[in-house]
Amino acid sequence: MKKPIFFAVIDDHTIFLRGLEELISQKFKNSNINCFDSISEFKKRKSIFPEIDLLICDIELPSEDVFTFFNELRESYPNIPILVISMHKKLSIIKKCKDFQIEGYLLKDDDDYLTEAINSILKGQQFYSPRIVRFYSKYSNQLNNISDREEEIILLMVKGFSNLEISDHLSVGLETVKTHKRNIRTKLGMHELSDIISYAKQNFLVK
Repeated sequence: MKKPIFFAVIDDHTIFLRGLEELISQKFKNSNINCFDSISEFKKRKSIFPEIDLLICDIELPSEDVFTFFNELRESYPNIPILVISMHKKLSIIKKCKDFQIEGYLLKDDDDYLTEAINSILKGQQFYSPRIVRFYSKYSNQLNNISDREEEIILLMVKGFSNLEISDHLSVGLETVKTHKRNIRTKLGMHELSDIISYAKQNFLVK
């Protein structure tokens, strides 16, 4: 008898979690689906980790660092592929997923692509939904030019931090902050704070 496809699904929204479980069970008759409402609950079942064929996970879970979890999982179980399903089309998050070489990314209303995504990933391929691909292609060049430190500073600028407050918060010199700000303005071609705030919101750097 063919071995069942072993799924682990993590999402803190119970209705979505159970709906996804039902969808997978309908599309993949020979499946074993284990559902968890948090990373901490998932970690309690480490005995199942070697059997997992696909991990499906939300990207924003309350009080949990999803990317730290992904990093730990990659180190200990590098063969477990990951499909992110999120309600957020957030450019910086998509970039991080690509940097982590996450195998798939769907929006929560991309249900038409669920079967295709799962089949592709199980075959060792990547699958990012067409909307995610278009969105990322449109905006990624600008974001790729912004360093992680510059992104941090942009977020603090949006929050209204002064140069001195940014310096204290990041434990860097005041002149370093001013240099980063000049580089940000040059890279984005923007000189007004209001334009930078609009950029951050349009590119989903802030919620």
